[in-house]
This record gives sequence, C-alpha cells and structure tokens, in this order.
Amino acid sequence: MNQKLNILIVEDSPSFAIELDLLISKIGYTVQGLIDNAEEALEAINKEAPDLILLDIELKGQMTGIDLSKEISHLDIPIIFITSFKDETHYNDAKNSKMVAYLMKPLSGFSLRVGLETAIVSAFSKNNKEQVDFFVKDYLFFIKEGIYHKIKASKINYIKSSDNYCEVFTTSNNQFTVRSTITNFINVILPENLFVRIHRQYIVNLGKINSIDNKNSTISLGSSELPISRSYKKELLYRIDPISHR
Repeated sequence: MNQKLNILIVEDSPSFAIELDLLISKIGYTVQGLIDNAEEALEAINKEAPDLILLDIELKGQMTGIDLSKEISHLDIPIIFITSFKDETHYNDAKNSKMVAYLMKPLSGFSLRVGLETAIVSAFSKNNKEQVDFFVKDYLFFIKEGIYHKIKASKINYIKSSDNYCEVFTTSNNQFTVRSTITNFINVILPENLFVRIHRQYIVNLGKINSIDNKNSTISLGSSELPISRSYKKELLYRIDPISHR
C-alpha cells in the first residue's frame, strides 16, 4: 500500500499542536496523532510506531520529551525536537537521543518543511547520495512532488531504467521516477531476496511473475509484458527454480 509518512506530534500546548497538525497536513504528510504527555505517547508509539516524531521537550506529566526519547531509543525512530529552550544544556541532552533536528518556536510552515525534509533524509538515506530515497525495514521511501511516500517493497511490480533514472511501477498503479542507475537499484536499494534483473533496462519482483515465455524471451507481470535478455535469463530461471537450474 502506498502511503505518506506518518508523523506523531507530542506537544503539551493544544493550540501549537493544532498549528503543527495543520502545517504538516498542508505540506502533505499524515499526522498519526496529537498527544500532550510522554506516558500516553510511549503507549501509542509501542502500539503503532510512527515514521517520525515531532517532540516538545517540556510536556505534561512526570516525563519530559528527553525522557521519552531515551525510552524509545531502541526503536530507531527519528525525532525532531520543537522547543522554546535555547540553552546548551537542553540541546546537548537532545543530541544524546535519536534527534535529527532541533527546531525553535515559533515555527513557520517553511522552516518546518525544511526541518522535516532534512530530518527524513538524514535519518533514512544511509549516506546514499542518489536521489532515492531509501529502504527501511520492509519499506522504500520515494519523493514525489516534494513529499516522501512509503511503499512496501513487495508492492513494487518492476523497475524500468532510462540512463541515470529509473521508473518504479507498483501494484496500485502508482509510478515514481527516481534519479538512480539500475545497477544501484538492484545492488544497493532493493532487498535482494525479492527482486531479479531480467534485462539491462528491467528489474522485476519475483513474486509478481505470472508466466515466462522461453520461446519469445518475455515475462508477464499482470498486464505488462517485459523482455528477458539472454545474459540475465539463466539467473532468472535459477531464482524461479534453483533445483532444476543449478
């Protein structure tokens, strides 16, 4: 399923939380919830981990935002602190967490967007200098019209290469154009157990193959028919049936 990043807002000021909600929705991401204390936030995070957390340092209840960040450090969820504190102590405490950005109140829509995009790339790109986006757990993240989209890897049908760009075609008929070589896609970005290269221009999802036409050297995926190159045919057949094609 194609979806935009889920962002949890943990902020004790109702008016500012609503303002953040409106700004994030306007930018184009999904707000998972608005919570004003760390205890409830911890329960929500453990129940359904968000992709990113906007976290105030000063919260209602016994725990601070810093305390909460330490409690969830094992989950590797990137955190953007949004705070009024401008002192070194709070900043240094925040740096010891999964912080990817430290934004000061008041906050404009533009500064929030810059902070989000910087945080997303910093948290997930793993130093990949290609425009792609990135692979985390079972998902890939692609940017389209300035918004990052989260796509389950198994929902990709195939990838088509055109020089230094690749087009990604999904089961839900979504299409993403990515600045990346096909070699980088197959060797670095995609989970190798799910995909195989069949042509200098094509990578396919093994689980989406309907049929293979050996005579005409083509492969069928849904309504698409793609060519198979001689040089990649052996690897394809081995991946489909490793015992018969050893």
